[in-house]
Amino acid sequence: MDSQFWKKSTPKKARETTRRVLDVEDFDSYDHWTRDCRVRSEAWFAIEAWAREMGYHMVAYKSKKRLYQKGMAPDAFITFLEVRHEENRVVFKSWIEVSNRMRWLSLFHLPKELKIDPVGFWGIRQRRKACRELNDLLIRLRQPEIAQSDTFHWADLDLTTLGLIALLTFPFVLFVLGSLGKVEIAAGLSNNLLSLLAEKLVVLLGVGISLVLCHHWIVIKQVRKKWATGVSFGFASILFLTLSIYFLTRTQREMLDQKLVYFCVSNYQTTKCETQLGALSLAERQKFSKKVEALHKQLAIKKE
Repeated sequence: MDSQFWKKSTPKKARETTRRVLDVEDFDSYDHWTRDCRVRSEAWFAIEAWAREMGYHMVAYKSKKRLYQKGMAPDAFITFLEVRHEENRVVFKSWIEVSNRMRWLSLFHLPKELKIDPVGFWGIRQRRKACRELNDLLIRLRQPEIAQSDTFHWADLDLTTLGLIALLTFPFVLFVLGSLGKVEIAAGLSNNLLSLLAEKLVVLLGVGISLVLCHHWIVIKQVRKKWATGVSFGFASILFLTLSIYFLTRTQREMLDQKLVYFCVSNYQTTKCETQLGALSLAERQKFSKKVEALHKQLAIKKE
């Protein structure tokens, strides 16, 4: 429990600062987020209902002031919300205490207390989560949401969605690097090889984006089941990895065919033709030789 709850509010330090939302939102001298609300009726019922739903429990009570806490584990984050309700006015103050363990894990980049601020990097997931919870309370009291908390931020994504994005990026990068290594620089050939690569990249990228969107908007947002999240994550990962391997093999094969035709037929170069033929199996060489013979016969007939 924060001892500041029992103290009178300390006057704000002398500094120039702009109110954040409708001249009612700011940070106090302790860097605690504050919101001054005007309400038409008694707000305790709505506040208590919100606290039960969000998992906050009251840990201190004094006259017209109450202190709520979410989180009991001493080795994690603990969110506090102080509420002062007088007649038609409600004043909120909120902050997040950081345990020593979390500070050690972050190499002390995390401070002892986190500001309820929806922008930044350190502790951003916890701060964004607190913002969403407080926004729910503010909406119930018909108040505007916390400034800048309604914009998209990567920290709002589920951990499985972020993990899926990272996991799908790996085979995609391998596909790009593996395919680019097979590109030959030659007039009339490079463009064909790059076009072939681009076609597969577009399909692969489209599939990857579709899998991530389906996982996030359907499974995470609609289904909301842990087992469904795990199944979706595993299925999307295996499907994309399999598709990447298939496309990589197929693209390299199609590139080899393009180079064989270029170096052995249209622009004959002995060394490079033999190099490309060396990548074929005996059966594939025989098949290619038959194709070349058939092509020569067609050209001979056209000349006659």
